[in-house]
Amino acid sequence: MLRNEGESNPKAYLWKSFDYPTDTFLPTMKLGRDLRKGLDWRITCWKSPNDPSPRDFSLGLVVRDYPVYYMMNGTQKVYRSGPWNGLYFSGFPDLSFTYVFEDSFVTNKDEISYSYNTKVDSIIGRGVISQTSQSLTSYLWDDNLQNWKVSGSMPGLKVPDTQHTKLHENINLDECRNPCLTNCSCMAYANLDIRGGGSGCAMWFGDLIDIKLFQNGGIMPIGRN
Repeated sequence: MLRNEGESNPKAYLWKSFDYPTDTFLPTMKLGRDLRKGLDWRITCWKSPNDPSPRDFSLGLVVRDYPVYYMMNGTQKVYRSGPWNGLYFSGFPDLSFTYVFEDSFVTNKDEISYSYNTKVDSIIGRGVISQTSQSLTSYLWDDNLQNWKVSGSMPGLKVPDTQHTKLHENINLDECRNPCLTNCSCMAYANLDIRGGGSGCAMWFGDLIDIKLFQNGGIMPIGRN
């Protein structure tokens, strides 16, 4: 961070490196959008391990009623996170490292952002985006091996693309079912937030685009003859 000489306000900085990420996602770093400054917090892969100039592969936020993160290769969508459900993104529902990492998703008038932190000071984690693998790979530092170890992942369900989605924050899943069943264009519905038995309602209209089935979890697709 850079501040004016003598500045005592910890939030009054001239420049912050985390506002301009490269290919690495670190604890407390934000991915998303600063709505006040118009900054996109996006990570972009290096051209090569020895050349930090940016390539086409990136991970960033697509702002809409139901925000999602897209991995892009130029203008082509490669993968998406699925929407935030209160605990995790439905496209990355790995809970095996909840004892290590604490996730945070913020949406308000100032920003829409995702960040994480480690719960144990002795554990070091990072994520790196690569043009070669076209993925975001998570690593944990292994003290015994003195090297970075790839962390594992993804039972669950990535729900369909949220391009044609309608949200109702103040109704439950049972109340969500009836308006979806009575609308011929409604193809699926789910809770917005799965914590505490679930709350809110998301309904998908038209074709279900980019749905991916895992072993557990799910939306309620509507079957029609």
